[in-house]
Amino acid sequence: MQMKTTPERRPPPARSIPRRLSIGTVTALVVAMAVLALIGLNLFASGWSGQAGAALPPAGGTAAPDFRVTTLDGRTFQLSQARGKVVGLYFAAAWCPTCVPEAQAWTQIYQHDHARGLEVVMLDVDPSEGPAQWADFRQRSGNGPQLWALDPGLQIAAAYGVTSLETSIIIDRQGRIAFRIGQTIPQARLQQLVETLL
Repeated sequence: MQMKTTPERRPPPARSIPRRLSIGTVTALVVAMAVLALIGLNLFASGWSGQAGAALPPAGGTAAPDFRVTTLDGRTFQLSQARGKVVGLYFAAAWCPTCVPEAQAWTQIYQHDHARGLEVVMLDVDPSEGPAQWADFRQRSGNGPQLWALDPGLQIAAAYGVTSLETSIIIDRQGRIAFRIGQTIPQARLQQLVETLL
C-alpha cells in the first residue's frame, strides 16, 4: 500500500530588512575611503612597483627639517638635539588598522637598535585625534617604549612632504633624510634600511 505523502511545507524566505546607517558611520566610511584613495594615489604617483616593501630611492642627503614635539609621557624631543643618532619617523593615525603592524615593527626595531643609537618618533597626523586616541593606538600596537607624539596642525608632516599614512622616514646620523618609504614595508626590510645607517 502506498502512503500518500504531502509536500513538505517550507517557511517563506525571510525578507531582508534594510538597515539605516547613522550619519557618523557614513561620515567615517567616507573619510576612510578618501584616505585609502589618497594612499593609493600617492603610491601610484611615487612610482610604486607593486613589490611589497620597496623603499623609495634615498632622498640624496636632503637636510631633515628640525622640529620639536612633546611626547605622550611629557618628554620633549627636538630633532637637532638628536644629531649623531639615526632617527626613524613614522606617520600614522589612531584609527588606521593597517598602521598597527608597522608600528609593531618599529617597536621591535627600536628595542633591538636603541642602544646602538636609534631613536624612533611615532607621529599621529590626524588633527581630530588627541592624546587619548594615540595612547590607545600605542596600547594596541604593543605599548612600545619609543617616542609617541601628536603632530599638531600637521606641521611636521608638511615640513617632510608627507601625504599619506604609513609613511616612514629615516634620518641618518648627520641629520639628512636617508630613506622615505611611502607604503607598508616588511619588518626585515625596514630593519635592513636602519642597519645601513647605524
